[in-house]
Amino acid sequence: MTFERLLVTNSAPTLANMKCSSLICLKGLDGSAGNVVLRLERKGLRFRFLSNHSGNPLLFVFRPNKLMEAINQPGAREYLESIGYDTEDLEGCLSLLEERMRDDDFPHEIGFFLGYPATDVLAYISEKGRNYISSGLWRVYSNREKAERTFSRYEKCRNVYMKLFSSGFSIDRLCIATA
Repeated sequence: MTFERLLVTNSAPTLANMKCSSLICLKGLDGSAGNVVLRLERKGLRFRFLSNHSGNPLLFVFRPNKLMEAINQPGAREYLESIGYDTEDLEGCLSLLEERMRDDDFPHEIGFFLGYPATDVLAYISEKGRNYISSGLWRVYSNREKAERTFSRYEKCRNVYMKLFSSGFSIDRLCIATA
């Protein structure tokens, strides 16, 4: 699979500026990533390689401003700061997340970095992943209807982007530019 197809398949809502970030496993990927990354960074998208202890190469694709909003949403900020994150320093937060991923493939706070609702991430942590009322991109503990609408919007975005990409639209045209 090409890097561009992998991005469209797994990060369409992030490309469309609907979601703050995506996390992609790069296992089995061809070597075409470098040029695409440079072109998309000009449009406001950022990339960070994260390593985890299982050895799978992971790419964190994000919109810095949206990500700052996500980690500073009520509940997220307090929790992240209580475990050592400085939520005013995005680079520092990403470095600490990567460090924590080396110890634990997916520390639970990663949900904040992926833009999941703070109430659901906090409930997931306190409930140890049990007692959820719905699931999709994340386990839902409150406001099922809103979460399911979000899941549906993201899936529709992915389907539209895959159709456009398959019909010849370039990744550059599909990536919404931001400041």
